[in-house]
Amino acid sequence: SMFGPVAQYFASYGIVVVAANFDDDIDPWIRKLPSVNWQPLRKLYVRPADVVRLIDDVENLNAPGGKLAGVIDTSHIGVWGMSTGGTTAFQAAGAQLDLKAMDDWCAQHNTEDEATYETCQFVGTEHILARQYGIADPFAGPLPALWDKRVAALVAVAPGGELHVFGECDVGVDPGRR
Repeated sequence: SMFGPVAQYFASYGIVVVAANFDDDIDPWIRKLPSVNWQPLRKLYVRPADVVRLIDDVENLNAPGGKLAGVIDTSHIGVWGMSTGGTTAFQAAGAQLDLKAMDDWCAQHNTEDEATYETCQFVGTEHILARQYGIADPFAGPLPALWDKRVAALVAVAPGGELHVFGECDVGVDPGRR
């Protein structure tokens, strides 16, 4: 993989490195909706949810009776992501989607611009995103965080242009987690 040397570098310092292999599976009911661009949902729901599941898998490996019982320090978990993976890392560390702020921002910017498109590609998917998060009204406030409370650090390398999904100034992180 392209990031193998980065993983080896961290591992050389005794850091346990686990890489997510995103299968980008989407609930079958979404695939049946003919007019929905469901692919962006992968970025804002499936991938951060996969990272949280991966942390659970590591915790299970580390648990008594697990294949790596007591070997991994799961009290110091960091998430690293590049480009859109940076957005995934933000979500795994507590950033919440603010779809109203996103829509407001997109209404004020030229959606033909490539950088603006990175955020505005999600306009029109708000209700489906909200359904994935278990929320009826996508504009009532930020969506619930997918974050894992075990994440103590994040590295977002050149995060994708979709960062306006978290709001204009505040990326939506729980104030207790800043």
